[in-house]
Formats: sequence, structure tokens, C-alpha cells
Amino acid sequence: MSQPLPSLRETPPLVAARREMQPRERLVWADRPTSGSIFRETTRGVLAGLGFSAFAAFWSLATYVLAGDAGPPFSLMPYVGVLFFLFGLMLIGGTLVRLRVLRSQLYALSRERFLVMSDRPTYRVHSYDLASITGVERQTGWNGSGTLTLLLGGAQRAKFAGVPEIERVATEIERLRRKTDERD
Repeated sequence: MSQPLPSLRETPPLVAARREMQPRERLVWADRPTSGSIFRETTRGVLAGLGFSAFAAFWSLATYVLAGDAGPPFSLMPYVGVLFFLFGLMLIGGTLVRLRVLRSQLYALSRERFLVMSDRPTYRVHSYDLASITGVERQTGWNGSGTLTLLLGGAQRAKFAGVPEIERVATEIERLRRKTDERD
């Protein structure tokens, strides 16, 4: 009986990324999203949900007071606010679920692909062939990490927050992408 693989969080990034390498594929870089970016993403989502819920609660209270004995449709307005309040709570819940996913993510770059791995809620790998990438954009933060955007042709983009060593990774993707173009 085979042992289950350890989670991505328990394994060093380079070791975890090697699991996904094909026989002759060479790993160039691997790391996890920075904890600061995970915190920012979570904080934004929770604050947006709280703001939405607070406004919806105010709306419900105000329409309840103002509607008074008015008949339909005005007497139904407080219930619309309750639906928006519940939507705000769902935003908060979704953000907290996303926190678990972000904490389990791992970014990796090989000579052929950029990979995003996660083992929450299930083990998943998204692979982007360097040959299919038409451009790379980056937003650098104060600590050297940032947001990496891969342009995939047409209007398609793939965005990755909290990529450590963003300048190095983006430069390496561009260099490897040009090499791939020269081989073709």
C-alpha cells in the first residue's frame, strides 16, 4: 500500500514542484506566494463583504422604518436588503475558503512551463506552456514580490498574486519564452 504524498505546505517548494516535472523537464524555480499577499487578498475580500453586509443591514432597517404600513411593493423592500446581507456574508465565507487555497499554493517554473499547484480542496495543477504565453506583465511590491500576469493570446490573462522574486521570475519567463520561439 502506497503512502499518501505529504501536503504542499509540508514539503520544501523545490521538492514539491519536482513531483510534476516530466522525465526530461528541468525545474528552474519554485516558491510559495508571500504571506503578505495572502493577507492582503483575504483582508480585501473580508472588508468588501463586511461593507456590503453593513450597507444591506442599514438598507433593511431604513426601508422597514420608512415603509411602515405601506403596501406592496414597498413592504417587501426590507427583505431585499436581507438577501444582500446574506450575499455579503457569502463574500466573507468565500474569501476565507480562498485563504485556505492560497496558503496551499505553489508556483513553479521549468524550461517548458509555468505551473500553479494547490492541494486544497483537492490536488490540482494548472500548467501554462511557455510557447503559448505571448507576454508577461508584473507589478512589483516593496518587498520584491508582486503580481505576475501571463498574457495567453487574445484577451486571455492569468494573474498570480504574491509571486516572490517577481523581477527574476518574469525575466526568466521572458528569456525561456524567447528560447522556445527560436526553437520553433
